[in-house]
Amino acid sequence: MRLIGMSACTDTVINSLYKKIFENYNPDVRPIINASAAVHVETLFALQAIRKLEASSETLAATVLFQLIWKDDLLIWNKTEYDEIEHITIPAKRIWVPDLYIENSMSIQSGIITPEDYRLSVYSNGTVIWYVGRTTETRCKMNLGNFPFDTQICSISLVQWASKVWEVKILKADTPEQILFEASGTWEVMQFLTTEEFAYDYQQQRITLRITLSRYPLFYVLTIILPICLLVVLNPVVFLVPAESGEKISLPVSILLAYSVILSALSELLPEVSENISILGVYVCTMLCLKVVSVVASVFFCVALSPYGNSTYRRCLLLAGKNRKAWHQIEMRKAYPGRTCPELSIGQCSI
Repeated sequence: MRLIGMSACTDTVINSLYKKIFENYNPDVRPIINASAAVHVETLFALQAIRKLEASSETLAATVLFQLIWKDDLLIWNKTEYDEIEHITIPAKRIWVPDLYIENSMSIQSGIITPEDYRLSVYSNGTVIWYVGRTTETRCKMNLGNFPFDTQICSISLVQWASKVWEVKILKADTPEQILFEASGTWEVMQFLTTEEFAYDYQQQRITLRITLSRYPLFYVLTIILPICLLVVLNPVVFLVPAESGEKISLPVSILLAYSVILSALSELLPEVSENISILGVYVCTMLCLKVVSVVASVFFCVALSPYGNSTYRRCLLLAGKNRKAWHQIEMRKAYPGRTCPELSIGQCSI
């Protein structure tokens, strides 16, 4: 019975407190007594997870927690008059909240931070703490020149939506940034930094969270770089295959198709831009061109050496062989003056 009585008494005090602070409260008006002063809003970021970073669309999806702290002059009470109640929790829609917007959001509607169903903590001295957690999709300009050994710098920018800097001033919190990061198998957070600057002709302020990410390259090494290295080893093997085996053309064509598949897979991973081309993509294109030349050379030799082939090709090969033999004999005579070819060894006289 005593506990029930204490609970009823506490509820009565809280109801009285709510009635007192919200009696003449207007959530559309800045909660400050001096109308010429600005409301200072301290902002603190806490990174929780990197959901994805798509290179093709240059989009960063991250779960971020914003902690917003400001002073509400209209929500102050003497806690000794209300059973030492130091703080209360109320819906965010009932009081004034700063108008904030994620500037580099992929969607305008998702970038606007609205009260929605959030709840705020209000303390007796007027301090209001608002925790806003959401998964944001922001634009991230990527440099994939060193893919997959690349490092990307992405940012999440928070600015005022309509208010001006002389009305609401967004400040970076003095406490260090918090990283509540869940380990990712794709990216490693190298640096987490918050900066503060003016924006839009010094009429508003911008708080920017800069995230430096380093890619884990093992997956791409095993699935892309290692197969490319194996194909590079197979390139000179094509010239060792005898024309009589019937595989002198099919082998280089198969390698050519393998390069085409790898290049197609890379094109899906990389963005469709021409500013920062991946060195790996350029290398695959170069090897693809060389393999085309190899296929053309293989076809030429197969046709020339075939008894049913063009006799002009065979004459060109024979002429090239005779010219090479004559050049070799001239070099031998220069190296051994006064000696005829029969006097030289077979290895020195022939090619």
